Amino acid sequence: MKHRRSLYFLTPLLLSLMTSNLAAAENVPSTDGMLSFDSRWEFSSFLGWRPANAEPAEVNPPRFSWPAVPSIQPVKPHIRNRAYYIPYEFVIQLSQDPTFPEGKQRIEKRTKVNFENSFSVLEEGTWFWRVGYAEAEAEPFTWSAARSFVISSDAPALDRSGIAHAVENLSKLPRPRLGPKNGDWIAFRETLEANPATAPIVANVMTRARKALRSDWWKQFPDSDSAEHLESAREKNKFMVQMRSIGSDLTIVALAHRLTGEEKYAPVYAYALKAALFPPGGETSPEFNGAMAKWGTRWTANLATIYDLGWHEYTPEQREQFREGLRWRIDAIFNQKASWYDQEIDGIHVNGIAGGSVSHPYENSQIGSVAVLLMAGG
Repeated sequence: MKHRRSLYFLTPLLLSLMTSNLAAAENVPSTDGMLSFDSRWEFSSFLGWRPANAEPAEVNPPRFSWPAVPSIQPVKPHIRNRAYYIPYEFVIQLSQDPTFPEGKQRIEKRTKVNFENSFSVLEEGTWFWRVGYAEAEAEPFTWSAARSFVISSDAPALDRSGIAHAVENLSKLPRPRLGPKNGDWIAFRETLEANPATAPIVANVMTRARKALRSDWWKQFPDSDSAEHLESAREKNKFMVQMRSIGSDLTIVALAHRLTGEEKYAPVYAYALKAALFPPGGETSPEFNGAMAKWGTRWTANLATIYDLGWHEYTPEQREQFREGLRWRIDAIFNQKASWYDQEIDGIHVNGIAGGSVSHPYENSQIGSVAVLLMAGG
């Protein structure tokens, strides 16, 4: 794993810079706290009620999530089949009055996902919240029990209402969204190299980039990401590992180009576009959608990162081609198969991110979210 640390450490650093730039522009906090697990959660392997009943909020406002169906544990009539829930529409209500009266005393939002993280800062004191479920827009809501949480004076105030305008706000950021706010990558590199904590990461990026340029795939980029022509399982596994490495190395080379400006790294953008145009079903497709393992999902984040870093290297037509290649990959992660929702059967996957705590759907959604942040707003 050591040889991939530069990508794992530097990419989050660049993403944090993008978040900081967005936060500075919109006065939105760039950091956030984590809510610890509470033993009062029911059926902890399923996505339950957050915050837990009567829980002191660690941030103001707290994050909200709730079961994808009216009962936490999947039971009929909420199951479409063994693997999928019936999808619901939700309304979440907050009030300091447990009867939830209409008017200023009640905060209400409608959503098609079973979480909400875009409320403004709330007043101190005890709050009550509940969720309404409806299978169709015209149907009356089935209401959950009312639960409470407490906002204390020392709870950090983190107004996240700007999330509701995330696409608009992201579209205002200059390209590339990753990296230094002033766009001076050379000065950025010098700053990183002067810092003992980040200098080894930059050195590792440059070492890996130079090594990539000596590789066979750099000299002759693959014409396909499919392993169908290979017969043995061993050959297919070798091909999968090779494609996984190519995806991360392409991202490293794009970083090296931005950090140095050296033209020897510039072909990376043509290679990335070629990979983005590979059709569904191969090793650059997300897991459950063609790739033999979860590593295929990483290609979505890798390609989105290169698209952002190399935005000025592409023509408008090439950008649209690239975006189309990323659209179906992002759609595959969130709207097909096992990560969240399946459009074909109109169902929410029981083991997806809306249903429970299962590793691969969670990993895929987190990786896919990187691409969403980089592609939202054009």
